Amino acid sequence: MEFIYISRRQLRIGIVACLLFVIGIVGYGLVNIFYEETLSRVGELVILLDPGHGGVDGGTRDQWGNLEKDINLAVGKLVDHQLQSCGMQVLMSRKGDIALAPFTGQPGRHRRDLLERIRRAREENCLFLVSIHCDWSRDVREMGAKVFYNALQPESKNLASLIQQELNRVQIRQRKEAPGKYLMIRQEGITGVIVEVGFLSNSQEALLLQNELHRSRLAFAISRGILKYSQSFLDGT
Repeated sequence: MEFIYISRRQLRIGIVACLLFVIGIVGYGLVNIFYEETLSRVGELVILLDPGHGGVDGGTRDQWGNLEKDINLAVGKLVDHQLQSCGMQVLMSRKGDIALAPFTGQPGRHRRDLLERIRRAREENCLFLVSIHCDWSRDVREMGAKVFYNALQPESKNLASLIQQELNRVQIRQRKEAPGKYLMIRQEGITGVIVEVGFLSNSQEALLLQNELHRSRLAFAISRGILKYSQSFLDGT
């Protein structure tokens, strides 16, 4: 008889993946009912989906060298597809591995990149934007997707809360939305949030973020949160 050795680390990762899979199935069972309730009027709204970083700006990375910019784009494309299938008008700040402000050798490239994303949102009259990122911490135990909002804008907090609720349905570590002082979400006339889909500093979560099924669950949760907010916005509640 041949025995296969499984390390404790591999076992933990497997358990987490299985639990997330079960939670994901439960969530997917609700999608058709919810979409039917929100399809009729979401086409009135325009959203900017912003996969963070890109091009020369790789963002953070995990211990195996996988870059944040690639994860952000992969999740962003999934959210884009799901929202458009529901009739929502979606503007993507980038659809490929590009920087919105090319490196010119001059300082301030990062800020110019952010301002270009904001300019596109205003040009297309986007009412709200969702910027997708990955987090990193010196504490390698930190994990879980978390949403940041503009504390000076109640609608930003509402959007963040609804997305966070849906993310908590598909992840083990329960997180709470939090205020953040980021340029992307401090824009007058645009309701903005930043969604950190997980910690690349946590090896277990970094592996999950390379998994297509896990990315799909995250995208599904983000989409549900956006659609719930859209419904309440259109209903004036």
